[in-house]
Amino acid sequence: MRAALALLAVVVLAACTASPRRAGPTIENRTVEDLGSPIRPGYPNGPITTESLASFLSWRFARQLDDKTFVAEYNDTQDDVLDELRTMGISDLHQLAAIIPGDFEVLGAGEFIIEDPANIPGLVRDFMMIHDARRYFGRAWKSRWQSILPANVSALRSYVSDFQPFYDAGVLTVQEVDDAPMPGHPPSPRVQPPFN
Repeated sequence: MRAALALLAVVVLAACTASPRRAGPTIENRTVEDLGSPIRPGYPNGPITTESLASFLSWRFARQLDDKTFVAEYNDTQDDVLDELRTMGISDLHQLAAIIPGDFEVLGAGEFIIEDPANIPGLVRDFMMIHDARRYFGRAWKSRWQSILPANVSALRSYVSDFQPFYDAGVLTVQEVDDAPMPGHPPSPRVQPPFN
């Protein structure tokens, strides 16, 4: 009996002192529609780098990547994009995921067209403008690009209620906002890539 109690005490002590290995924080940011697809484990959080940002967006928009309506390319803007994110106070993937609308695949569908797929700078800049346009144009933008294409305006219309910062920066006019396709409806093919 004593031997059994001693063995039990050892097992209990081992269980209490052993620290379970915990996985790092993971990110989930999916639309309701995605619940019908195979569940993917959350994406691990970490600092934003050129590589981690491309990898995260490729995971987050995997269907669009597979459909070739998103390309994980920077078009020589990686330094600008990373600087803009830092200026906005976004330094890790969890912070970025928090500003991506969960229904962006639906209401931002106009950006995902095969004739001119979305890219990293276009999406990331849209997310920053959706999150806080005044702060983006006041601090992060630094006049690095000069116009927004109708497909991007269509997506922005789904989330932005005040376009004044865009007008003040000179990247949009009231007419361009009025003429942009309705959110969720793909526009005709784009002629030039966004934000270049």
